[in-house]
Amino acid sequence: MFPSGADPLFAVRGLSKIFNDKAAICGIDLDIFEGQCLVIAGSNGSGKTVFVRMLIGLMDPSAGTILFRGKTLDHRIRHEVGMIFQDADAQIIGETVAEDTAFGPQNLRMSKSDTALQVQAALAATGLTEKADFPAQHLSGGEKRRLAIAGVLAMGCTTIIMDEPFANLDWSGVVSTVRSMRRLKAEGKTLIILTHELEKVLALADRLLILHRGIVREDGDPGTVLNRLDPSYGVRDPRQTYPSVADCIWE
Repeated sequence: MFPSGADPLFAVRGLSKIFNDKAAICGIDLDIFEGQCLVIAGSNGSGKTVFVRMLIGLMDPSAGTILFRGKTLDHRIRHEVGMIFQDADAQIIGETVAEDTAFGPQNLRMSKSDTALQVQAALAATGLTEKADFPAQHLSGGEKRRLAIAGVLAMGCTTIIMDEPFANLDWSGVVSTVRSMRRLKAEGKTLIILTHELEKVLALADRLLILHRGIVREDGDPGTVLNRLDPSYGVRDPRQTYPSVADCIWE
């Protein structure tokens, strides 16, 4: 789970965030390694979203440091790390699927030819090629989630963060999203998935981290973490319904 001798992709030390004298994140220390699928679970208000927003520079910490590939965060992280927000509709900018996918590369000032190639590859990777000219807002919930993934892939991102990726999706939408996650993992992408719906994706996880009141309560192999799970953390052990961690996947 923690590669021996490998340098961390993210190195987080003493990370805290305070809002109006209330701590949302409290002194987090952890490393995230390239190629890992890390699932972060916790009840609403546990600090999951605040943590990852600081992780990619969208929010400044109150204290602590974050290093990405051994260096302080700067604008270069946009080329490597993409975030899929909980509200897929809010992330749609272009009129058509292709136009929306092209927005990121264009914003990074890629050439027209490189942008076209990136868009083509990203739509193929997410199964949206036939929808290239389709109005983006008319996609289904699952397709919009895959469109958001296509957008970060087109930017060349090798690390993808997903915040509650199953929110407001029906069964087929969840299945298509999970299949995209599986393909990304097989390609060696780093995945950081924030969810309280462990039964839908935990089988893909190399590592499960439990956040509660801004503190890392558990971090390790998913089965081991679940065996130590304290009910007060507000995270349900999916093995109450599913036979094992390997069965916790919708596809």
